[in-house]
Amino acid sequence: MIERRTRRPLLAVGLLGRRAVLAGSFLMLAATGLLVGGFFLGSFALQHAHGYSALHVGLAFLPVAVATIAGAQAGSQVLTRISARTVATAGLALAAAGYALAARWPQPAVMVTGLSIAALGIGATFVTAFTASLTDAAAAEGGLRSALVNTFHELGGAVGVAVLSSAAGAGLVMAHLSSHDFARAFAVGAVGAAACLAIAAVLVPAALRKPAG
Repeated sequence: MIERRTRRPLLAVGLLGRRAVLAGSFLMLAATGLLVGGFFLGSFALQHAHGYSALHVGLAFLPVAVATIAGAQAGSQVLTRISARTVATAGLALAAAGYALAARWPQPAVMVTGLSIAALGIGATFVTAFTASLTDAAAAEGGLRSALVNTFHELGGAVGVAVLSSAAGAGLVMAHLSSHDFARAFAVGAVGAAACLAIAAVLVPAALRKPAG
């Protein structure tokens, strides 16, 4: 309310209503929720259902971290030739497939493989979020738009953990867990990624990233 009454506001609230900013914020929310939620569920599953130590869990998740970086690098390269809408939907499709794999076969090696596939798509979606949000940005708006998208990065992590931990339910606090206790939560993640894909196909503009320089 204060920003709306200010002659030169720090935050132009109306930006959140623009399609490009809304699309970028949505992609960041979805991507962060899926990535952080996957780490959260996976770490619980490996420690409590399979007896992994904290160090072992960290080492097991190295492929997921590498896949996230690889997806971001690949996304930044192809966005100059392939539209943000196509990259976003492809990335979310990989996220849905990876989560589905983890839900169907929750053994450690397959679960980490599934989360790595998901992370590959999520990494590309991260880059696409910024490309989408800056599509029609004026020179003076770039920093503010990036800040808004980064805000949804923080919100996405909280939402992802809240939704997926709720789906796992009592499986997170039981003394003796089966790997199947987490299958439902991973399935919810797969459905959520698929739903985000459908929204992205409509919401994200078919824009290309401007080459640097």
